[in-house]
Amino acid sequence: EEEARWLRLVGRNFEAWGDVLLPAPLSASPSVLIETLVPGAPIGEYINFAAATASAHDPIRGRARQLSVAQRHYIVQRGVDIYYKMLLADNLMHADLHPGNLLFSADGRGGLGTIGMVDLGMTAVLTASEQHNFIGFLQAVGEGDGRA
Repeated sequence: EEEARWLRLVGRNFEAWGDVLLPAPLSASPSVLIETLVPGAPIGEYINFAAATASAHDPIRGRARQLSVAQRHYIVQRGVDIYYKMLLADNLMHADLHPGNLLFSADGRGGLGTIGMVDLGMTAVLTASEQHNFIGFLQAVGEGDGRA
């Protein structure tokens, strides 16, 4: 039930972003969540094999070759956009936002593709102090300031 609540909230927050998809909860109880399917493959499958020698006989390794430079750039930039929007505009933190919980589909709604976000069970509203600290952390990383 809690994850269904987060899916609805974050889904509304990204509603205007036609290239960012979230599953819609269909039914939820304390122990079971049934949701719609978000198209795509985990971004981790592209990342893990991007540097590997692709084989025409290996569909997973072959995915890395199928991404254009523009698609790779899109995935990185849109992932950053998603993270910053959640943190700065929506005051939320998806605490499990890793490459397995982001899906990419090249069969997108025009453009370079779509990115799907799944597994929002560990999402939280940030306190003002937490948001301030995350912003400071990101600023320090951007400036290469390891002491901050």
